[in-house]
Amino acid sequence: MNITLISKNRKLASAFGDQAVTLLAPTEAATGLKAAANSLCYLDRDGFSQKAFDETLALAASRKKTAWAVIDAGGKVKDPGALFHSGAVDFVTSAALDGGLTATRLSLALALFQARQQAATAVQTAKVTAKAQSASVKPDATPLAADDFPGWGKLQTGHEYEFAFLFAELPEGEQIKKTLGERRFLKLKEDFVKSLNSHILQIEGLSWMSDGQSLLALLPPRQCQAAVILCLELLLGRTLFTFEQLGLTSTTPLRFAVHCGHTIWQKPGYTGNIISEAVNYIHHLAYKYTPKNQLCLSAAVYDRLPEELRALLKPKGEFENSQVYCARKVLNHL
Repeated sequence: MNITLISKNRKLASAFGDQAVTLLAPTEAATGLKAAANSLCYLDRDGFSQKAFDETLALAASRKKTAWAVIDAGGKVKDPGALFHSGAVDFVTSAALDGGLTATRLSLALALFQARQQAATAVQTAKVTAKAQSASVKPDATPLAADDFPGWGKLQTGHEYEFAFLFAELPEGEQIKKTLGERRFLKLKEDFVKSLNSHILQIEGLSWMSDGQSLLALLPPRQCQAAVILCLELLLGRTLFTFEQLGLTSTTPLRFAVHCGHTIWQKPGYTGNIISEAVNYIHHLAYKYTPKNQLCLSAAVYDRLPEELRALLKPKGEFENSQVYCARKVLNHL
């Protein structure tokens, strides 16, 4: 394993024990953050001014193929969790530093980075597979062929159809509102729904129900796979999503659930009287069973997914007499 330490403090290298360490000055951060196999780059917070550290963190977050971490002996980092959301694989406090950075700890940090890489690759592979399937004349893994869904303009009010359901939410709304204030929170909800709508439209979806803080979208059943990919991508890129599309300076939690089932069709805005087991199920799955920063999906969806996507999921148990699957734990830290 190759360790690079970006610091002004040469003595800090002793924390790595017998492990060989390449020491670079903070001005050489760009060099230290270059991608290399089986390598870790540790940034010493005490070696940077606040401005330089923020710039270096932005650079580190953009280096998707570099495993990086932060040492904060001085306790200057206010939100260590945000570092992990930006891509860090380790955060070392003063107490941890006193105990030394063991080979086991370094190996776990590198394993986290490798798991993230595998997850991102699996999602990309699944996207390529989905694109190839949609371009093929053969029907995809979904029981319905593409032509069996008539299109949104041809659905008849009061008739029952099969849909893929995608639920997305900003959990902890009250806490976020206290932090942002009423006016900023209202703007956040508007941005959230607008951004989700733009993503959903790209996979043939339609925003069906929304209270501003959560959104339930419908998609043709053949888009179950695309719905799961979208949720995984938003989990993988949660920091970028909340920074760039929601305009926040810190990462906000997200919650996703996906199901496939039947319901009576009503146009958006006229759904108040709908009685549907599938609609009830997706809401219950989201609110009662899905933790924040997580994706849960029903067996009806899981059974339609290729192996590349199934590898990113694990059984979570039964919910309302049906097996439920969720994203593997490593995705919660992406």
